[in-house]
Amino acid sequence: MLIFRRLLLKDLDIIYNDEALKPLLTVDSKGEKFGAIMELDGVLKGGVSGYIDGDGAMIQQLILKDHYACKTYEDGLVRSLMHILDLDGVKLLFIEKKGQFETFKGIGFREYCSDILKPDIHLGDTIVNDITKYNTIYINLEYFFKRSSCSCS
Repeated sequence: MLIFRRLLLKDLDIIYNDEALKPLLTVDSKGEKFGAIMELDGVLKGGVSGYIDGDGAMIQQLILKDHYACKTYEDGLVRSLMHILDLDGVKLLFIEKKGQFETFKGIGFREYCSDILKPDIHLGDTIVNDITKYNTIYINLEYFFKRSSCSCS
């Protein structure tokens, strides 16, 4: 059975000893860490990790192993992460725009501009620095989950 879930303490040794997944844990240490994984029949096949700073979160690493690196699994992993972060009270989710990012655009991620920051949204200094340093895209989680349809099509 395919499961998308929050990364758990018991997963750390498995991830650290898997060369393909290890980068999920060895990203720069910033803010409060988060992680979600994709598991198939009890075996970890992918994951996503990053940090939370204020009302925002930044994806630092997204990995899908082997033939699981397809848009459908990537979409499921990102949407699962969005749900987890929304439950944790995160309002905006960011990722550096590099390489292929069609999956993110299909979900509803947009080009970042400072006009999106409303007075009730507080981003920490670390995430503000990363947003300014990198070309980022974002999604407003509150808005995404209040819509009647969770897609951009």
